[in-house]
Amino acid sequence: MPEFSLYTGQQQNWPTQPGSFVNTQFAVPIYVRSYPNRPYNVIGYLEATTTRIAVTYAAQRAKKLGADAMIVFEEGYAGSISTGSAFTSGNFYPGGFNANTTGTSVSMALTRAQFIALKWR
Repeated sequence: MPEFSLYTGQQQNWPTQPGSFVNTQFAVPIYVRSYPNRPYNVIGYLEATTTRIAVTYAAQRAKKLGADAMIVFEEGYAGSISTGSAFTSGNFYPGGFNANTTGTSVSMALTRAQFIALKWR
């Protein structure tokens, strides 16, 4: 689950810009290293490190917290995790034995992203 830190303090005239890069395929619009073209209040900061795509996960969390949009200002690789299992079976017989081992291993990349959650004025 993304960590959420509530913004406390006086709201400001946060930066805006007339044109920006916005991705609308998530639960809330996400401004990619750019600012919205309309005034907003900052409601908090989210940081996610997950095996899922962090942007999708954080956008859903931000929407549940009441955000109208997010600014993503950092995203990248945060390492990987691996898990695996194995099963061995065998038979003993006079003069020896045989064994069969099967197993699986799965590696997953971790994505880390940082966001600012916004509420339109």
